[in-house]
Amino acid sequence: MTAQEYLLLIRRYWKALIAVPLAAAVVSVVVALFAPPLYSASTTMVVSDHAASIGNMTKYVVADREFEELTVSVSASNVSNTITLSVKGPDGESCVRTANELMDTAYENSYAMFPDTRFHRNPAERANDGSPDKVRGAIVAFLSALLIVLAVLFAIDMRRRAVKSAEGLERSFELPLLGSLDSKGGAEQLAANIRLSSDCGAPLRACIVPAANQASALLVGDALTRAGGADAFSRAITVSPEKRTLSGSDYADGDVVICCCPLTESVSASYVSREADCTVVSAIQWRDSLRDVEHAVAALRIAGASVTGLVYVDESAFSEAPVDA
Repeated sequence: MTAQEYLLLIRRYWKALIAVPLAAAVVSVVVALFAPPLYSASTTMVVSDHAASIGNMTKYVVADREFEELTVSVSASNVSNTITLSVKGPDGESCVRTANELMDTAYENSYAMFPDTRFHRNPAERANDGSPDKVRGAIVAFLSALLIVLAVLFAIDMRRRAVKSAEGLERSFELPLLGSLDSKGGAEQLAANIRLSSDCGAPLRACIVPAANQASALLVGDALTRAGGADAFSRAITVSPEKRTLSGSDYADGDVVICCCPLTESVSASYVSREADCTVVSAIQWRDSLRDVEHAVAALRIAGASVTGLVYVDESAFSEAPVDA
């Protein structure tokens, strides 16, 4: 997939790319507003030796106490001979008081066990507010949700392989792109290219086989009959799913566009295309996939049809498919 197709994918789903991250950011702020406050207080004790043993004794002191709404952790470093005791909870004063009380008890027990060890204590003076930062949390939630949405969209698109552009459709197959229909037109050029690519003269019976959505064939047929100039077709006829032949007066006079059903719904196009002078596969942007086009082209070739080329129908031209009278 090219960079242009990535941009087309982002432009198509821009609402989801904005709405989902914004919702995640709002949820993050709401959770932070209603979340209980969280404070932390730490106190340290530096010893001359026996840091590991004194650290274990400090842990025993903590284990002998029961705490409500408080979380206590102890760590000891043999490199710096430092014991660190941290307390977290919803009340800052309680965190400071509990941290100092526990360290005092640990000091008394350690001094009684190791009287020759030198101790230096750094009591906790105030608690730090550890509540989540609302602005930072909203930014992180927004960016995380944006990346997740992008990843999901890219994964789905890689699996589905939707038709995104005329260039991408032509690049994927060894067939010429006969024309593109969009909100600005393109029918006159398409009609001329179909005639030029066909080996037979007038009258011409052009069979339009949709990749997956019959609306694309109806739209192409209507555009070819409305095309200006001498290349316009006289009429468009929609064949029924049971149709197996082009016999009849409707197909004998004048240039006719034959709009078929998708091969996923009926095999009528395989039979009808064998008798047509040229066969064109149409695909609608985003609604059809490259896999649909590939299957349609393969089925038509198996049937012995002369697949002349492809027609790309931009989503902007797909407002309301014409209905055959």
